[in-house]
Amino acid sequence: MFDLTRHNIINTMAGFAVLFILFWGGAAADAQLVPPSGVSGYAAGVWIDGVFLRLPELGYITAFILLFACAYRIMRVFIRFSLAREKSYMPMLVCMLVSSGFCAGPALLKTIVSAFFLILATEKLIRSYKKERSNGYIFESAVMTGLAAVVYPPCVFFFLLVPVGLLVFRLFSVREWVIALAGFAVTAFLYAYGIFCFRLLSDARVPLGDIFWGLWGDAVRGGALPGTTDISVIQWLFAIAVTVVMFFSLVSFVRNRRYMENRSEKAMVLYLAMLLIQTAMFLLPSHSLDQLPLLAVPLSVVVPVYFCHTNPGFMTNFLYLMLFVPPLLSVIGRLG
Repeated sequence: MFDLTRHNIINTMAGFAVLFILFWGGAAADAQLVPPSGVSGYAAGVWIDGVFLRLPELGYITAFILLFACAYRIMRVFIRFSLAREKSYMPMLVCMLVSSGFCAGPALLKTIVSAFFLILATEKLIRSYKKERSNGYIFESAVMTGLAAVVYPPCVFFFLLVPVGLLVFRLFSVREWVIALAGFAVTAFLYAYGIFCFRLLSDARVPLGDIFWGLWGDAVRGGALPGTTDISVIQWLFAIAVTVVMFFSLVSFVRNRRYMENRSEKAMVLYLAMLLIQTAMFLLPSHSLDQLPLLAVPLSVVVPVYFCHTNPGFMTNFLYLMLFVPPLLSVIGRLG
């Protein structure tokens, strides 16, 4: 009936555009822009908030470009590294559903930017597999992960992705671990240098150590957005549907892993680790709905696996409805 898994790229992009108009247009019509997170003034994400909350029209245009870049990139990763036996463009739709189905507005841009950096970081780690000259991939993955944390401090917990990637894709090498640490250090140095220049221009006198300590505080304390304890019944239905599909996808992955290339299997393990980290982050006081774009990255890889390994039928159609109907009902409820 639906079989969104096997739509061509044109239909998928059209569906992506329609969902963006519904979700983000509904947020604009509701006249309730998402407030900025409670992070310190030295996090790059706060500067992004400051620009686009003053210019919301530009924020919506930028959001579409960034969300499309994230969705298209994760779709390319899914296809290029053969994360399922069948090629599918469905990751684009899952990315839009999870990232924007229940929370939209220009203040989410910082999280979307961080999600894009994390996609690039995971892609670099996957490409390092069996490469003799992998130093560049490892260094760049560490830098990208660091940039994600500079923009949105809770992403500091995704630093764990780099050592996980090294353990999964590489044989143990002290040099490669040092290179990864160097990538994190370079990001911290560039951030500190930028803050130093900003303090000279603004005549601020905040100790640099207090700034880094403030970023760590932002990573673990609560923000201004609604917490996950405040989600509605409709949102719970969507969360249950995603959990069920994720379970089926894990079963499909285990059953079909013998048909997968080693790199594809290891890549799936990396995104499952990312999903585990994000799930753990929801247990912290800093958990909030503005982290949904981060959750969308691993789910965009994991969720389509079940549909790619299953023939269309009643169950797949039912799960399609469970994934798409709750976010649409949420939009209708806001407009009503």
